Amino acid sequence: MNHEAPPRSVLLTGATGSLGGQLCAELLASTSATVYCLVRGADPAAAAERLARRLRQVDDRPDAGERLIVLPADFERPGLGLSGRDYDALAETVDAIIHSAANVNLAADYARLAPVNVGGTRSLIAFARRRAELTGQPAGFHHVSTLSVLVGARSAGLDEVDENTAPSLATAGRLGYPRSKAAAELELRVAARDGLPVTVFRPGLVTGYSRTGRTSGTDVLVPMLRAAVALGTAPTGPDVVPADMIDVVARGIVALIWRADTTGRAFHLIRAEPLRLADVFDALRRAGHRLDPVEPDDWWSQLQNHPADPAVRPMAAMAEAGRYLLALDPAHRPPRFRSEATRAALRTAGVPAPPLDGAFFDRLVTGLHAMGDSRPAPTPRSGGTVAEPTGNRVQPAPDPGSLRVDGMVSPLSFAGADRFPDAAGAAAACEAAGYGAFWVPEQNHDPLLALAAATAGTTSIELGTAAVIALARNPMTVATAANDLHAQSGGRLTLGIGTQRSVHLANRFSMPSDRPAARLREFVAALRAIWDCWNHERPLEFRGEFYTHTLMSPFFTPPPNPHGPPKVFLTAAGPRMAQLAGEVAAGLITPPHATRRHLAEVLMPAVERGLAKSGRPRSSFTVVCVPLVVTGRTDAERARVAARVRTLIAFWCSTPAYRSVLDPYGLGGLGDELLELSLSADRDRWSRMAERVDDTILDIFATVAPQHDVGRALHRRYAGIADRIIMPAPHGAEAGLWDTEALALDQVDPDLTVPHQ
Repeated sequence: MNHEAPPRSVLLTGATGSLGGQLCAELLASTSATVYCLVRGADPAAAAERLARRLRQVDDRPDAGERLIVLPADFERPGLGLSGRDYDALAETVDAIIHSAANVNLAADYARLAPVNVGGTRSLIAFARRRAELTGQPAGFHHVSTLSVLVGARSAGLDEVDENTAPSLATAGRLGYPRSKAAAELELRVAARDGLPVTVFRPGLVTGYSRTGRTSGTDVLVPMLRAAVALGTAPTGPDVVPADMIDVVARGIVALIWRADTTGRAFHLIRAEPLRLADVFDALRRAGHRLDPVEPDDWWSQLQNHPADPAVRPMAAMAEAGRYLLALDPAHRPPRFRSEATRAALRTAGVPAPPLDGAFFDRLVTGLHAMGDSRPAPTPRSGGTVAEPTGNRVQPAPDPGSLRVDGMVSPLSFAGADRFPDAAGAAAACEAAGYGAFWVPEQNHDPLLALAAATAGTTSIELGTAAVIALARNPMTVATAANDLHAQSGGRLTLGIGTQRSVHLANRFSMPSDRPAARLREFVAALRAIWDCWNHERPLEFRGEFYTHTLMSPFFTPPPNPHGPPKVFLTAAGPRMAQLAGEVAAGLITPPHATRRHLAEVLMPAVERGLAKSGRPRSSFTVVCVPLVVTGRTDAERARVAARVRTLIAFWCSTPAYRSVLDPYGLGGLGDELLELSLSADRDRWSRMAERVDDTILDIFATVAPQHDVGRALHRRYAGIADRIIMPAPHGAEAGLWDTEALALDQVDPDLTVPHQ
């Protein structure tokens, strides 16, 4: 390839990240190049859906057409995770590499970040060299680094740095992220001496889109501003940050790549005048937030004194990064960053720079408010319909290639936990991991009380019961508790309810147990009548066969809920309840023992019948599954998890009502045997029952996979049927076992907080 000619085809990494997605859009909008994107995914469809989701969030996104090609790959694996033939074919095809993928975590140490940030760079250097072997010319290597590789330059004796300053581990300071990116630049420096044409781009703080102010969670300003609002204070001082808008940075990178004189150079993509934090805090004040000015040291102390506040926690976790951002002491005072050569090149390339002024910061703050609560305002519901109000509409059924991953308070266990669950900590861990919702079952603790704790410990994650035993209560008590939780959480509650087996209703709860489906149908109708009374000041006149609610004086009436009523989901193990869910609810929560065959052949056809009766499409309805997962970091841990799951399976299979799940596999005799054992006086009966669940039966009911392959295995089992799956929270004693990245859950859900590729 002639490196003075514009690239005809580009390999882009990190396109599912914030800046990477903007780069992808810019390449499609301003060049004629074909763009190959390496994206993690179980298959081409899943990888393409991940990228499509990201591009839908890009302002002014262009039509990709046939110039965008998505490759399911993994640059941490040999050969980028491609076959040898595909690897060589891609190497011969692309003229340039734009490496934007990175694990951006300002709270993580170097060891955690290096596999992606350093190892991934090495893999792409090898790819560029392979192109040289095949074609005689290496691909141009355009590396998106970060200005923070120079943030510790003062401690290395440099008060001022420019594009020609060579980063080192010393100039990167003590933070893991800058050190990992500096190490990647060192790898590229060696490769450049060996003949690889390298260009390095170092953005500073990358903030919102110039026209709309829309930004993302990777913008460091986001946790800082949310913490300021939560504390009601803002640090004073002349603190300035080298920064630019995300679309300006992306436009600059693409324009410089297309110039002939940039190879071998580094560029600092920042404004001549740095961003003043005081200007951003003033925009918050203009938006109505009271922020008392305090000295930076005092503000930092306030931050550290409120680690339990979910709005403060993300900023408090970035201890070193925050101190650099505020320049709190000499050890954390960045150098002066110069970028004259970059600005001259951008002027020649015709890249405009919209003003980074008060109007932009007002748009940024508006965008932050939108990020904090994306739920639309509630819409009144007409009296006779079973559809949810549009203010609480369910998620449309996603493309079969993707699922949403939710979390639950702790792994399911036959005996339950040996201590009270930490619902607040588990919910916060799920929110940090990017899970869609946090669910609490009713086993040996009250899920509504647990969600009250989870509400206080989170700000944005949806919350749900999976599920409340409705027929052990009455509609008024459930309506009251759910209404309070929905209001206190800012409209985040999904009320999952179910019936429980008749023997438990009669003997454990001392409640009527006949005609459970009819009772639950009426229970849902009663809930909605009660909420309708409260929210629209209508008389309470509900008269049913099982429940009557006709008295509601002002003394007992709560104010209208600003978020409307919560969504209602039903649990179902058989077709009758599944059809009822399709008729009267917004979603279905399936039992953990439901196999894919039971889901596909029994429950989903029943749901479709119910939806047809209610006149709703499948896209208006959410199916939530609770997988049983057997995995482990060691053989011993896997054996412990397997034993726990075998006991659960034995317990459920001993229940006569679940016989229909066993019969298709010829396991009816096993059910009879387990039932007989469960009724015996044998003190070891539960362990003996678990021994009857061999590996073949375990594979029928559970997803059994090595930890790194759990995401792919779950995708194979549930894609095309479920919309959401509930996994144990990455929290507590087994946090490492259920770690999002270790399980590769981004293979299931591209919205999780994982390294961008």
